[in-house]
Amino acid sequence: MSDDDKKQEKVLEETINEINKEDKIFEELGTEQVKEEFKKDDTKQMENLLKRVHADFENYKKYVEKEKQELFVRANSGLVQRLLPIVDEFEITAEYAKKSSDENMKKGIELLYKNFLSSLVKEGLKEFGAIGDKFDPYLHEAIKHEETDVEEGKICDVLKKGYEFKGQVIRHAIVAVSKGNVK
Repeated sequence: MSDDDKKQEKVLEETINEINKEDKIFEELGTEQVKEEFKKDDTKQMENLLKRVHADFENYKKYVEKEKQELFVRANSGLVQRLLPIVDEFEITAEYAKKSSDENMKKGIELLYKNFLSSLVKEGLKEFGAIGDKFDPYLHEAIKHEETDVEEGKICDVLKKGYEFKGQVIRHAIVAVSKGNVK
């Protein structure tokens, strides 16, 4: 080999080494850039995951609070439902006391009845089923139909008042429904 060939070979070898070094640097830079992109993607994914977990936890807290409130209402509803016969008895006693000649007894029984009922109303008890109301099978239980001067399909007599507690019917009103005008 001539000196020129050797020089060319050496230059070629140096060039190849330079290219290899540049390739290694490029690969390393490319790998680092790819790693950075993955880190950015991982960060975005982790951020999105954290947002979803946070939202799920907030929804869970709302769900638990709602369940707690519903349990509280159900428990109170059962208690109020067990007190309804006492309300009925107070009402009957108050009606009977009106016929009595003892004014103090009348006032006392009426006061007890009103205070007891108002306490239950403050807790969420509502009374329904008045004469003249339209019959609703979801609220009323019809035990008879009568010919009266009350419009057809309306309640003409209330045998037992109906009650709802915080929007839930706890006792249907027992009523008589009008067939229409008497001729």
